[in-house]
Amino acid sequence: MSEHFRYLANVSALALVAFVGFAGQRASLCTVRAVAEVLGTRRAYLLASFGKASLWAAMVYGTILMLTTPATLSGFQTYAPWTLVLAGAFVFGAGAAITGGCSMSLLQRLADGDLGMAFAFLGLLAGVLAWSVVDASFAMSRTVRIPVIWHDLGGAAAVVLMALWILAAFEVRRLWGSRSRLRFWQLPGAAAYRLSTAAIIVGLSAGLLNALLGSWTYTYYLRYSIGNAYRGERASVGFGLWVLAAFVTGMVVSAIQRRSFRLRWGTVGDRLQRLAGGTLMGVGGAMIPGGNDTLLLTGIPTLSGLALATYGALLLGIAITLVLMRQARWAIPVVDCTGDICRSRP
Repeated sequence: MSEHFRYLANVSALALVAFVGFAGQRASLCTVRAVAEVLGTRRAYLLASFGKASLWAAMVYGTILMLTTPATLSGFQTYAPWTLVLAGAFVFGAGAAITGGCSMSLLQRLADGDLGMAFAFLGLLAGVLAWSVVDASFAMSRTVRIPVIWHDLGGAAAVVLMALWILAAFEVRRLWGSRSRLRFWQLPGAAAYRLSTAAIIVGLSAGLLNALLGSWTYTYYLRYSIGNAYRGERASVGFGLWVLAAFVTGMVVSAIQRRSFRLRWGTVGDRLQRLAGGTLMGVGGAMIPGGNDTLLLTGIPTLSGLALATYGALLLGIAITLVLMRQARWAIPVVDCTGDICRSRP
């Protein structure tokens, strides 16, 4: 790959990351809120939108894979043994529930001016470092790259892709028929995005990013950058920091444009809770490696059964922790999704 093409690919990837941040902030996407909706209303509109995003990403990723040399796209990178990965997902989910936000919503709320979430991010970094120290000391895990299942489908891959494209066409037709009265160029500036719209934007962008970068989420970069730095290996943090900066920039621009930005610190108790929750997220995310964003947008689109099972363990960790918090009379979000838009309150 020439330097000119690599530069163009990296700039395009960062623009897509910023776009994902913008759309994610608009729709307030959060796995904790998705589980809270299920527990509170027995509905799963928000969780279904995550499934749609994964399907959109799988459609784009699979299509690019079929049109290029298979060796050009790599699979989902995780650790072995699998029991450790599943345990890490559960711990990450528990930490996200305590924090009140997952990997994407943590940054989204920070971009909205909730400075207390900075403690959650510091805890995330501390947790990743803590597990890196333990893992390096006891050699508890080893890196494994999961094969891309698309490669093994053979002729069936075209059938799967055709089904995904047909579903996509019906979804676009449904959304177009129920579109708002805003003009086309006014839609990006809408105060809130519908869940289905956000799923399209995030999913399509993620599929392209998977083709350009492989595992591209900031939680994935944090794990390998911190782990490599601790072991004295080449950290390769440069582009990972650019990804994080682009993600946050997209969210900040969205918050300012929609006028939702408001500085606040929260109470001392809130900050300590977020620090503890963020630390658990860091430990669990380091064991996977990555967070819910990595599993949904880079793991499941490769048709990895392990990524799907790991995400299930993460959801279980969130659900059990929220139930325990509710029984202990801790504040948990109440989420109600109607009209393809979710609203929440403490």
